[in-house]
Amino acid sequence: MPSQIALVDCNNFYASCERVFNPKLRGVPVIVLSNNDGCVIARSNEAKALGIPMGAAMFEWKPLCEHYGVKVFASNYELYGDMSQRVMNTLARFVPDECLEEYSIDEAFMDLSHIPAETLLEKTRIIRARILRWTGIPVSIGIAPTKTLAKIANRFAKRTPGLNGILPLLDEKMISAALRKTDVSDVWGVGRQLTKAYNAKGIRSALDLSQADERWIKQRGTITAWRTQRELRGIPAMTFDTQPQTRKTILCSRSFKEAVREKTVIQEALALYVSKAAERLRAQQSYCGVLSVYLSTSRFQDEEHNYANACQITLHGETSATPKLIRAAQEALEQIFVEGYAYKRVGVTLLEIIPRDRFQEDLFIRPTTDDDTLSSLMDGINKRFGRNTVRIASAGHSQMLSPSEQRSKRFTTAWNDLVGVKL
Repeated sequence: MPSQIALVDCNNFYASCERVFNPKLRGVPVIVLSNNDGCVIARSNEAKALGIPMGAAMFEWKPLCEHYGVKVFASNYELYGDMSQRVMNTLARFVPDECLEEYSIDEAFMDLSHIPAETLLEKTRIIRARILRWTGIPVSIGIAPTKTLAKIANRFAKRTPGLNGILPLLDEKMISAALRKTDVSDVWGVGRQLTKAYNAKGIRSALDLSQADERWIKQRGTITAWRTQRELRGIPAMTFDTQPQTRKTILCSRSFKEAVREKTVIQEALALYVSKAAERLRAQQSYCGVLSVYLSTSRFQDEEHNYANACQITLHGETSATPKLIRAAQEALEQIFVEGYAYKRVGVTLLEIIPRDRFQEDLFIRPTTDDDTLSSLMDGINKRFGRNTVRIASAGHSQMLSPSEQRSKRFTTAWNDLVGVKL
């Protein structure tokens, strides 16, 4: 039976999440900013129509946004992450676990090969309608014999109004037509350097790439480039990964809204970021053996007032316990903090991550069972009652450290932020 791989992609996901709990935003241009409110990371279709580009510096586009009434939000990753999980949980009701791959926060691959071709379109319409009804998030669905072709199908489904958000790209003639209209730079996995090499060879469309000499592709590109070509030819060459990937490093870093000189403020911010990184570490059932702290001023300052440094600490025994990781981070900060500078950014990176089931206790190091138990209890409370319901005291007041006043409420994860209804 031919493969039928569907890519389900949430439309303008971050902006759509904001609209779910604020219907007044429908039809209004909406943009979402990065952590430090510096640049645009998500746009509604209305904002795109105004010409606001992805990655745009907010200060440059602020006059236009004010003129056209663009609604501006700071990133609310807690809300977006929870809404993403609701979408994925909805998809999981339609296929077995081995047929669903959560590719990113707003994308998932589904293996629909078991569905008869004559009922495939109706089935995907039901999936799309169910997601919108249960989560409020609009999605586009592209279906094709391979993942790469499904990406292309999804692109057309999203940008062609007459398709109503769904495109089954299974007919050879339709596939050829779609590849002919797709620039090679828009093919999944083809970056700038490969695009330049392909263009120099006369390869300008996805169809050109699919018909190019296979030996040259192998020589000029990588095994990934060769797999991409095979996928464009309708030959599955990418595995269906249904298991979440374990992170090899975990980074948590933020820019301050205003430059900070006080060490105590930086210590509190660092403790908060370590807490978040440790929570992610425990969520994937892992321990880390090395911690690195990074501190810097704004890179736009003159050289005399510019400073950046990092310090790496090897832990005495792998751990996922927040208290132990905070102590190590504060030790690292002491070694790199220099009085007199106005700091703009601080961050932590967890390294040498191993699965918890591969951890071996050291005979000469005190076990960290108590710290691990405390941290896990905190995770449970925060998951039930909202992030930062309880936290390590050294993390200070997270509200004070928040870089933005434009962030929406945590509508789905905090009791105090639940939507109110007037009767």
